[in-house]
Amino acid sequence: MNDRCIRDKVCSHAVRQGYKDVLFHGRHPVYAIFLNLDPNLVDVNVHPTKHEVRFRESRGVHDLIYRTIHQVLASVRPEGQSGPNQVLEAGFDGEQPLTDAECLSMLSQILVAGNETTSASLTEGIWLLIENPDQYQLLKDDPSPEMISRLVEEVLRISSPSSNMFRRTTRDVEMHGVTIPENSILFARFASANHDDTQFPEAATFNLMRDNLKDQVAFGKGVHHCLGAALSRREMNIGFKVILERMENFRLAEGASEPEFSANALLHGMTGLDIAFDKK
Repeated sequence: MNDRCIRDKVCSHAVRQGYKDVLFHGRHPVYAIFLNLDPNLVDVNVHPTKHEVRFRESRGVHDLIYRTIHQVLASVRPEGQSGPNQVLEAGFDGEQPLTDAECLSMLSQILVAGNETTSASLTEGIWLLIENPDQYQLLKDDPSPEMISRLVEEVLRISSPSSNMFRRTTRDVEMHGVTIPENSILFARFASANHDDTQFPEAATFNLMRDNLKDQVAFGKGVHHCLGAALSRREMNIGFKVILERMENFRLAEGASEPEFSANALLHGMTGLDIAFDKK
C-alpha cells in the first residue's frame, strides 16, 4: 500500500518498540493490491497502542477500489488491444463475455475473499497456539518451513475461514432418504467435512502432526476450488514465519476476555484478539 508492506510494518513496529500488548484484528482487511491510496481516505500509519491499519472512511475506500478497477477495465477494453482484455472478452461455449458490472462484482469479491479470510486464519492461528501449548512447543522446537506449512493446513482445517457457500442443484438428488429437487438453492456447510471424524480422527483436536493435513477442503474442491488457494497458503506461511521469528510466548493480554466470533453466515472469523507476547 503506497509501496509499504503494512502487515510486516505492524509486526516490526510492535517488536521494535517493545510493546507487550498487541491487537490482532481479523475484521479489518487490508487490500493487498498496488494502489496509490488517497491519504484523506486511508490512514496508513500504525496506531501505537492498537497496531492496526485504520480506515477513516470505509465507504470511500470501497468506492476508490471500484473506480480503480473500472479504470483498469476501461484501459483494456478497446477492440484489438492485446493483453488482459483477451481474458475479459473471453467466452465459453458461445457465452457472452462478462459485462463491466459483472467484472466489477467478481473482482471486488476476489479482493474481499483474498484478505478477509487470510487475516481471519492468521488471527485464529495465534489463538489456537495459545490454546494448545503442546502444539506451540512443537513449532518452537522445529520452526522449519515444513512445520509452518503443517500449521497453515491444520488452521485451515479446524477453522475454515469460509465455511459455507450457496449452491444450486443441477438435477434431483437424494440424500439420506430426502429428495432435493433440481434447481434448489442449497446452503452447503462444506467446512463440516473438515470436522468429519471418519476422515480426521479426533477432528476437534488441533494436531499439527496429522498424516492427511492436505485432505482438508477449506478451499473447496473440483471446479469450485478457490482461485486464490496458492496465494492464501503463501501469505499464511510467510505471515506465521515472520510472527514466530520475532515474537514468542503468546498469551491473552492482561484483563482481556476470550475472543468472540463474528455473526456471519458465510465467513468464520474473530472480532479481535488481544494478546501479549515476549520479544525474541
